[in-house]
Amino acid sequence: MYIDTEESVLFLTSSAAKRWFGDELSKIKRELRAEGVLQGEKGKSPKPSIKAPKCVPFDGRVYRFSI
Repeated sequence: MYIDTEESVLFLTSSAAKRWFGDELSKIKRELRAEGVLQGEKGKSPKPSIKAPKCVPFDGRVYRFSI
């Protein structure tokens, strides 16, 4: 988990999210995105995940949850 000065943010890899949420992951992602908790890419074809920021020791894509 990474905490910045304005808010608490949790970054999860897709494999960790699948382990935690199991078969409900798609439903949970839709609900959290609608509530503004899951913050992904913006644009024409937005993805629910983002490229991992430098503060996260992972090179792939992660889910960003505001908590």
